[in-house]
Amino acid sequence: MKAILRLIDRFSLISGKVSAFALIVLIVVVNLGVIARKVFNTPIAWNFDISYMLWGFLFIIASAWTMLRGEHVRIDVLTSRLSNRTNLILDIVLYLTICIPTLIIIFLKGVDFAYRSWCLKELTPSPPYLPLYPLKTTIPVGIFLLLLQVIAKVIRDFGKLLGREL
Repeated sequence: MKAILRLIDRFSLISGKVSAFALIVLIVVVNLGVIARKVFNTPIAWNFDISYMLWGFLFIIASAWTMLRGEHVRIDVLTSRLSNRTNLILDIVLYLTICIPTLIIIFLKGVDFAYRSWCLKELTPSPPYLPLYPLKTTIPVGIFLLLLQVIAKVIRDFGKLLGREL
């Protein structure tokens, strides 16, 4: 079990590194757009499309890494007043009843969303008509990675409840 959990963590870590690289590319693209527009008075047609695609990619792919690091938004007003054991139980119940089923639905819808986009060879609505289907494919991929990391967290939380570190 520990080997599987480490493998999931490794995938999440890789997704974080890929996201970090995408952030660097996003910064370069945005700065190129600003320089082209302000210095040379020549806007780059594809700059906006690439920017939102990179941002969408970064946002969805980084979600598993964010989960691995425990940095998703939490409601600390409630949880800070509860014991560690109660917090573990609350996390397990909420992940099993709300988070995991929701992620499964988003994953299944995302697969259909991406599949349709690939079938249509969907493009951006404005010139230079960049392909959208690779971006839409990141939705099920990112959600799947997040789902794996949530399952790993639930397994680890169960282990903590039983007094075993996983």
